[in-house]
Amino acid sequence: MLIAGGSPACDLADPDALQRACTGADAVFGLSVPFGEGGKDEEVAQGHLLVDTVARLDAHLVYSSVRGGDRLEATNVDHADSKQLIEAYLREQPVRATVLGPVYFMENALNLGFSRLGDGMLANPLTPGKPLDQVSVLDIAGLAVHAVENPDEFESFENNTDFLDIETLHAKYPAVRWHSYAEWAKTVDWDRALA
Repeated sequence: MLIAGGSPACDLADPDALQRACTGADAVFGLSVPFGEGGKDEEVAQGHLLVDTVARLDAHLVYSSVRGGDRLEATNVDHADSKQLIEAYLREQPVRATVLGPVYFMENALNLGFSRLGDGMLANPLTPGKPLDQVSVLDIAGLAVHAVENPDEFESFENNTDFLDIETLHAKYPAVRWHSYAEWAKTVDWDRALA
């Protein structure tokens, strides 16, 4: 988790550390992941604590969720299901919030065991020709900064947060330096990634 204003990252499971990190911030950028020992339940608890802390401090929360997190439909994907529960909780709380709904990360290609780039190929578990919406974490960061600096430009939870039209998204937020897959690939130190 990053705090606007340069405060350090902290453990989302530690209420005191989270309170200290967020105190004095106008905006908080946060994300949670279900990859700890407690899995999905631990992520939901962390998300609730993040929302409660930011609400208590009257800051603006920019939460990095997942596309479709604004629905309550079981996906059997822990990080999607937990973020749905966190977003549902967030909608019930008195907190100023912007929720980002990223899609598949371009950076997943750097998981060499999954992508097989180390074998000299890029493997993908989808049918050839199947479209896949992708985003770079660079663009998520750019949009998060834009949300912190321009909170009134973002739609509320009541409106559709499921961005499917990439050109419209890019046109709507031209200040964000968007990356195509090829442009993102140029930012990667491939010798290090493939080592």
